[in-house]
Amino acid sequence: MKVIFALSLVSIALFSCSSNNNQPNKEQTNSTKEDKFVLNKTNYYELEGFINNSPVKMELISQDSLIHGSYVDVNDGISKQVNGKIYPNGELELNETDNLGDITAIFSGKFSSATRFSGLWGKINSKNKLAFELKLNSTKKLEFSIEHLTNKNCSTIQNIPEGDEMMPWDTMCTTLKIDLLKLKVQNELISKKINQTLEKEYCKFAVGEVRPQTIKEFIRSVDNIEQDYGFEQEVWGRIESFSHQTICISISSYYYGFGAAHPYSFGNFYNYNCNTGKLVRLEELLIPNFKNKLNSIAEKLFIEANGDELWWFEKGKFELNRDFAIMPTGLLFVFDAYEIGPYAAGAPEVFIPYSKIIHLIKDKSLLNKN
Repeated sequence: MKVIFALSLVSIALFSCSSNNNQPNKEQTNSTKEDKFVLNKTNYYELEGFINNSPVKMELISQDSLIHGSYVDVNDGISKQVNGKIYPNGELELNETDNLGDITAIFSGKFSSATRFSGLWGKINSKNKLAFELKLNSTKKLEFSIEHLTNKNCSTIQNIPEGDEMMPWDTMCTTLKIDLLKLKVQNELISKKINQTLEKEYCKFAVGEVRPQTIKEFIRSVDNIEQDYGFEQEVWGRIESFSHQTICISISSYYYGFGAAHPYSFGNFYNYNCNTGKLVRLEELLIPNFKNKLNSIAEKLFIEANGDELWWFEKGKFELNRDFAIMPTGLLFVFDAYEIGPYAAGAPEVFIPYSKIIHLIKDKSLLNKN
């Protein structure tokens, strides 16, 4: 058995659960030094402004030159995902994507100063472009690292009798790639607690009946894959949102079993209390007996965003899962493929603005402190 095992630790940049507002002082805005956009290795940007005349709020997280995040149209409360690249001179292109990951629109613009991002927004295949201008409300530093782990098992390549037609997977090695996210918060003990929990959650994405207890066991698990059960899998984590009180991490997986009709992608959100290192439960955020009221609000928003066809739930019986992300302006719930609809529906989601559920939020919950 030939196995290739590679391990590298790549330090990405800075993280702090406390806010660091880097907005220039109004008295200094004429200063070239203060007004110039500077690309740091990793930052969290909160912006607010307009696309044409529609008010929007946007959050972006940069990792080196790559950037991802989301924005919300304040009028309709719908959250949309964006991914792109930011350049040292401040130029930025963001691809807006749907539940299937297809690009639906593009932001093309530039940080014209340290505090303003402006340019044109337009839907794919449309000549109509709308001007946008967003003002940077705050910039927060992040600190985390990523371990890149890879393991291959080429013994799963099948021996095909001479003369038989070979299928593509007959020449493929079973491959597992893991990007293990590690956080560093101000308190070392809390950092250790979060990272230990994250590692356990990564291990739950392992394929097979045996559940690994550590990342080392997980990456080595492909060594014993039987010949007829080869696959390719990638597991990765990234920061989705954070504040001085909470941080939201997503862990996602891409899996393709050789010979399957199509690959399968799935993932989960993990919201941590930065002061305790514990995972945040929905019950901690909302008042008792919130479930039915929240489901009713979510159903209306879900249908408005995704239509009322294809879905595997009856009217009035929509139920949220517990896969939610604490975002700056609301709660984002995401369903995996096949959870409430066919594979072709992708990973449907529903965004619930805090303004829609003020009456359900506890007075002293983390949502009132973010």
